[in-house]
Amino acid sequence: MLRPLITTALLVLSVVSLRAQIEYATWVFGVNAAVRFTIPGGGIDSIPTVIDGPQIDVREGSMVYSYPCDKALSVHAMGETANDAQGNVVVNGTVLSGGASSSQGGIFVRDLQKPYSLYLYITPDMTDISATQSPYYTRNKLERRGDGLWEMVERDVVLESRPGSERISATHDAAGTGYWVLTQYTDTASATIEFVAYHHTPTGIDATPVRSRISGVPIPHQAGMLKFSADGTKLAMTNVSDLVVAVYDFNTSTGVVSGRRSITLDKPRRIANMSVCYGLSFSLSGSITYVSMRATATDGTPTRSYVFRFATPTSPGNVTITPEIVCYTPLHNTYPSALQLAPNGRIYFTNNRTLGEITDPETPIGSTVPVVLDKVSFKTGNRALLGLPTCMESTYLRPTPTLVCDVPQGTVTAPSGCVGTCFTITHAVLNAPDIWLWQFPGGLPSTWSGPTPPPVCYNTAGRYPVILTATNEAGTSEIRDTADIMINPGVDAGADIMACLGGPVTLRAQAGGSVEWTDLSTNTVLQREQPVVRCDVPTMFRTVT
Repeated sequence: MLRPLITTALLVLSVVSLRAQIEYATWVFGVNAAVRFTIPGGGIDSIPTVIDGPQIDVREGSMVYSYPCDKALSVHAMGETANDAQGNVVVNGTVLSGGASSSQGGIFVRDLQKPYSLYLYITPDMTDISATQSPYYTRNKLERRGDGLWEMVERDVVLESRPGSERISATHDAAGTGYWVLTQYTDTASATIEFVAYHHTPTGIDATPVRSRISGVPIPHQAGMLKFSADGTKLAMTNVSDLVVAVYDFNTSTGVVSGRRSITLDKPRRIANMSVCYGLSFSLSGSITYVSMRATATDGTPTRSYVFRFATPTSPGNVTITPEIVCYTPLHNTYPSALQLAPNGRIYFTNNRTLGEITDPETPIGSTVPVVLDKVSFKTGNRALLGLPTCMESTYLRPTPTLVCDVPQGTVTAPSGCVGTCFTITHAVLNAPDIWLWQFPGGLPSTWSGPTPPPVCYNTAGRYPVILTATNEAGTSEIRDTADIMINPGVDAGADIMACLGGPVTLRAQAGGSVEWTDLSTNTVLQREQPVVRCDVPTMFRTVT
């Protein structure tokens, strides 16, 4: 009888996985099942933590996103509905184009032009009944409003008016400043698979997508997975109607898919039959490919959900491979378990009330892979069904992006002084403004653009506002102070005083304010406004106000 291949391992995580960013580090899936891979401060934990709160009911793929400034889950979705982290339905975020039983469901990607703005790509649900029964890929746009609620500001934008598939994936471009979102179509008449890549950059989405047509290949079922390797150079696709996994090269500079490898999976010795090649994941390095299938053992035990693996082929061509058995679990659905690489470098699979874990996916081929079938358990009523969230795995090789998370804030310091004086304006402003507009009513100059204005001169007494309008990518704020400009009060020390040496003298002055006397022979400031002094030597005194 076959036994589950279960090994408990103590694993030292690679530096690469520890640098992973948090954008796809909280997962929501199945029936109210949710885990996070983050630790306080934004790092990635080696063990996922079950969390309560997010509400969802989705059979297959879901979508999640944690905005870097939030440092936690921001939004999640299934094909028909989008929710925020508090469980509120996103404004205008219901009856979307997808469904609850689309293999991958879609993917969230950050809008690179605007803070707190996201794109949600949705795949069609081609194998079940959705509210809209749309066969098309759509793109939607969400923005966070001033009241903190997320709103769907654009929705149901059809990418192409032809039936798509339930597959979608995304990866960073070669520059690392943008990314590609990849969809997949089939042309049955010409036996052609077509990939369409949408390039997001800091200046927007390229107007013309990149098309790659692969001809003379078996037409895949519309259900299945599409995954990039974490470095974006490889692309794999499963097909639930065939035991063939396709692996391609992907050019992260051009968005072109090429170099097809067709891997036919042969039954291992202990397997009587295999079907429904569904779940898919690369190891973090991309050197090993993992798939899930339904399979029945030769000992007559019930059909189960199996995870297999093989070395990722490096050269184009057709090859037949006998994959290694990694583990198996009870079959909880018609399809086998989904697979998903996590930010900690481990691969997870659904197992009803639990998540299973492939602890070290990089284990060399031929060696036993450490697996924990019940790594985390969900509370009663919550469970994994079939699918897991669709993530951009290239984020796992990059640190969390540093974003401007708020409008400029801080202070400016205006002067107090006399008419005819020029003053330096100082400031302490945070959040990296890229536009500085100064106004100095009553002063010269009256306006200035830039972080450091020149000295400002005032020729008339009064109270004048100093206004800084500072703008960054998060918005604009106005910061103020007031300059108090006074008339030079003047001071009259009176006529010179003639006194005998050693005699007392009372110093008096007429001024519009308080006065200060200084003995110039010793450069000593006298403490009273009408000090009495002894003149033992000829002395001069100075008064200021």
